[in-house]
Amino acid sequence: MEVSCEATLAATPWLVEVALGTAIGFMLEDTGMYQNNDALLECGVYRSRELSDLTRIMNGLVSTLPEQEQSVVRLHYFQQIRFDIIAEQLDLSKGRISQIHNSALKRLHENYDELKLLRTDY
Repeated sequence: MEVSCEATLAATPWLVEVALGTAIGFMLEDTGMYQNNDALLECGVYRSRELSDLTRIMNGLVSTLPEQEQSVVRLHYFQQIRFDIIAEQLDLSKGRISQIHNSALKRLHENYDELKLLRTDY
């Protein structure tokens, strides 16, 4: 079965969205941004490398955002703080936090392709 170039290009945005969702999911899973030494031994060298690479990629990607969007993404995903709490901390409405969050996700989606972050040098 041969896949046309047009079909590949049409699938690219969907694949990027899935990849971003998966990456954020890994970050949120048992707060995968931190592991103690016992957890590193249990999940093995490859899992540890995968989490390390994912952390590096996501931090690099989030650092491309404007400061306010970075704050919302880091507070919500990295520190698992709800929008209403973030709104209080930043002295903004919960609706405004949602708008900033949405804008950040769109920008992450755009920056993901530009930075070609999936390339891993082993």
